[in-house]
Amino acid sequence: MKRILTLIGAIAVLASCENNSNELIIEGKVNGANEFVVYENKPDKFNPMDTIKIEDGTFKIGLDVDTPGFYWFVFTEKNASIPMYFNPSEHIELDIDLTQKYPEYSIVGSVDSDKLKRQWESFYKTYALSDSLDAYVQQLAGPNGEVPAEVKSELNDLYSKRIEDHREEVLSIIAEDYGNITNIMAINQILGQYPLLPYNLYKQYYIDIDKALMEKAPNDPNVIAYHQQVEETASREQYDMQLKQAAENASVGKPAPNIALQDPAGNMRQLSDLKGKVVMIDFWASWCRPCRMANPELVATYNKYANRGFDVFSVSLDGLPKQPNAKQDWEGAIEADKLTWENHVSDLRGWGSAMVQLYGFSGIPHTVLLDRNGIIVAKNLRGAALEAKIEELL
Repeated sequence: MKRILTLIGAIAVLASCENNSNELIIEGKVNGANEFVVYENKPDKFNPMDTIKIEDGTFKIGLDVDTPGFYWFVFTEKNASIPMYFNPSEHIELDIDLTQKYPEYSIVGSVDSDKLKRQWESFYKTYALSDSLDAYVQQLAGPNGEVPAEVKSELNDLYSKRIEDHREEVLSIIAEDYGNITNIMAINQILGQYPLLPYNLYKQYYIDIDKALMEKAPNDPNVIAYHQQVEETASREQYDMQLKQAAENASVGKPAPNIALQDPAGNMRQLSDLKGKVVMIDFWASWCRPCRMANPELVATYNKYANRGFDVFSVSLDGLPKQPNAKQDWEGAIEADKLTWENHVSDLRGWGSAMVQLYGFSGIPHTVLLDRNGIIVAKNLRGAALEAKIEELL
């Protein structure tokens, strides 16, 4: 483990050494804790560097920093942490109070760390309000645990207003300098399970930060990681839009897009060849446990209605990267699950299958029911609802 030089009691030793121009000096006062751990926060890992003892409420440490980076001071005993961004040769002074639930601190000597502090103050204010509202609700709730609807509405409005203020506070910090590295942490703040600034609503901020940082520090690992994040998010958004459009193109009331793929024997089979029958398109895969669990019901439905003009057209999404024997897996599942209908097709490309975008779905099993004219009449019907619809169509 890389260790930090603790300077308390070692000042004379340092004074006798040659000056290290990259050495970062951090000194401060801490009220409410006896020690903390310094973590280096790299894009791919959260690395503990050293545990720093606090003596008589103070500490002083030196750190050889070759390149700038994100760090955290983690006070485990207080369940508290403070984000920092260090640059070589800085001399930082901290005054930290941990006697309350959320840290209060001042920082001198690090512009970037101070910007992080302002971001996190908004975060702490939001959580402090949430805590107080929760406590108020518990106090207000009667014996049955119910809170009057009008009170609940007022409290929700109060919290929503705080969220909006929180967003504006963080966005104003970002807008001061889109090229400041700490914007990476600002734009990615999470409240509970949800992003404070969702990409689909604040896309331009993500793009402007990315552009400014790539111009300023294109080789910084944190900037590279953020650039990749933005590119991947943009790609997912584009993919989701394509799926949405495809789902609209393959929506109830519209003709089913034709499917033309090979069966296990290499023969081309087309969905359009089944016009005149009521058809269930079943998107599934051998690796999909819910699909396999649903297969007995589909087999029973097929056996019940096959002689009356009902058929199944199964499209497999086998072919995941982790499937070295995808074709064998597919054929084995057809046999094991007794899927006796003739129309089994796949391009063996897993989620990369063109069928995913053609029909606009993101999970399997996914079923599409067609009438005798090839018009989509329902999706994902099961059990009695499916049988009732088939009876109606037949």
